Amino acid sequence: MTERVRLYNNNQERDHFDKLADLYSIIVAIERVETAYVRSNMTAADYEKQCKMLLSKYQSLYRVLEGSIGSLTDFLYEYRSSYPTAVNRINNGAPLGANSSEASSGQSILEAGQHMITCVDALKMGQVSADSLQPLFVDIVTTVSKLFPDLPELEPIRTWLRQINEMKAADELNPDQVRQATFDVEACYGAWGVRRILSALAIRKCPLFQRTVITSLDQRGGTHPWLSLSNRLR
Repeated sequence: MTERVRLYNNNQERDHFDKLADLYSIIVAIERVETAYVRSNMTAADYEKQCKMLLSKYQSLYRVLEGSIGSLTDFLYEYRSSYPTAVNRINNGAPLGANSSEASSGQSILEAGQHMITCVDALKMGQVSADSLQPLFVDIVTTVSKLFPDLPELEPIRTWLRQINEMKAADELNPDQVRQATFDVEACYGAWGVRRILSALAIRKCPLFQRTVITSLDQRGGTHPWLSLSNRLR
């Protein structure tokens, strides 16, 4: 007679395996949502809603299990699994940018600016724990990516989000990190503001006006975050 093999010996071990199963199911769900969106089987609004919900659940559960499973790559290797699309989305920390018509709406523009201002205020007020900052950086990456996915100043924000995602909930940024994060968000806000104006006025079609804007910014000393955008318009 075959003896039944038990995965756990007590309630604590059982709870641990239940959490592992939940984490695995979330990763699979993210993979399927990504696939459905790419195949046009899901609207942008539904995709964003589901993706944000799943990413939030993943981060909450991963922080509980991180000490026992290591990295996401280690976890998937342990169980001989491969979900590259889900891994990419988890590492990115935010849903893929939505369609252009939604991105151009006034509501999306307003939300992007509000999210960056809120994040800077939180950093300056000392709200620097991972669980406080993570949703703020997710909101910035999500909304700005919709509007201007190729904005160079957004990349440091994505880097901060990946770093925060790897921290435990109670971990905090040190003073140097807070200062740099504040600078990066403000730089993104400045570049976003210029890109928003350029897009609204369609001045990419007016080389004379472009050169006037660039010259004006150059005279400010060459350190303004707007310049990275301006240089690409030369």
